[in-house]
Amino acid sequence: MSAPYSHKPGTLTPNPAAIAASARPVAASLVVYGALVTVDSVRYAVVSTGCNGRAKDLFVRVLTPAKERGFGDYPEDCRMQVARAEAMDLAGVMAEAFHRLWSQHAAPAEDGTTAVYVSSPEVCQVLTAYPEEYPGMVVRTVVSGAAMQSTWQACRTWHSAAVTSLQDEYEAKRAREEEAKAAAEYAALAHVVVGTDASRNTYGSTAGWAAASSTGDLFIGSLRAQSIAPAEATAIASAVQGYGHRGFRVIDVLTDSMTCYRLFNQPEEYPGLLHHVGMKKCAQIVQEWRDAGVVVNVHWVRGHHGHLLNEFADRAAVYARRDREWRLHGGRNTAVWDRIRDEFTEALAHADIEDLIGMESNEDFHAAPALA
Repeated sequence: MSAPYSHKPGTLTPNPAAIAASARPVAASLVVYGALVTVDSVRYAVVSTGCNGRAKDLFVRVLTPAKERGFGDYPEDCRMQVARAEAMDLAGVMAEAFHRLWSQHAAPAEDGTTAVYVSSPEVCQVLTAYPEEYPGMVVRTVVSGAAMQSTWQACRTWHSAAVTSLQDEYEAKRAREEEAKAAAEYAALAHVVVGTDASRNTYGSTAGWAAASSTGDLFIGSLRAQSIAPAEATAIASAVQGYGHRGFRVIDVLTDSMTCYRLFNQPEEYPGLLHHVGMKKCAQIVQEWRDAGVVVNVHWVRGHHGHLLNEFADRAAVYARRDREWRLHGGRNTAVWDRIRDEFTEALAHADIEDLIGMESNEDFHAAPALA
């Protein structure tokens, strides 16, 4: 169906040139197809053009966000205004696309007519109003005829491919953002600082051990030991094992035990430390993680000297020992543990991981030999 009329407000006046053109053979079929697309809350005008069964040009424009159109602070209250504005934006892109298509692919008037289908009613109205600007043009209101249908199909295929490309680009962007987020989380997990300590009553063989870390973890355990060193070593090995399994790549351990400092840093200089089965097992655990590529630095800090992690590790180790002793006598005091955890969480909230380890060697701190 053609529209051989020029439209003026209130009238439909037959256009002689359009009527004459519609009777001539079709030398070219032009199609302009456009639609509004939303990808990740962004509105796009996507327009494709085609000629004689082949796609020609593609136009993709980002539309002005609804909040920036000046219709008020609440776009949901002015949906009609936004919809009309977006429709006009789309029509503008389609008009631009049509002019390029016409200038490059319209058939010479002497060769026959150029059948045109544009999916925008606004653009069609302008074209039918000024047929003299486009000699030989016949505006179609429906897609008919093999040439027009094949051109329409080519435009729709290219349009769909463009929309898919936008969606793929968004998915790729989201994947990159998720990868970046995961990398940031991994970087945060890559380094942990752990303060360890142990507690043993002079009159018994029960020892408690504990570890307090920059991640906010506070964990405890207990064992039978004739001296404090095996419990100190167990705290360190348990911390390294736990954080190694969780993917941490750098583990800085703070201990107030010089024996453990030597065990994990200079075992060849103090071979006697490896004669104790428990101590040797702890040293093997730490070495296995070092061999796996985890950087394990064991530093010595002076005990009861105000270091946040070690102070809470000390309190937790005392609790671990007493908890085991209380349970041996049928009792337990969980309120103490809850208070330690709450106070640790509050204190750690005001600390920075770099402040927990960023110290130079001095009389109160001996860095791991690799960092000294």
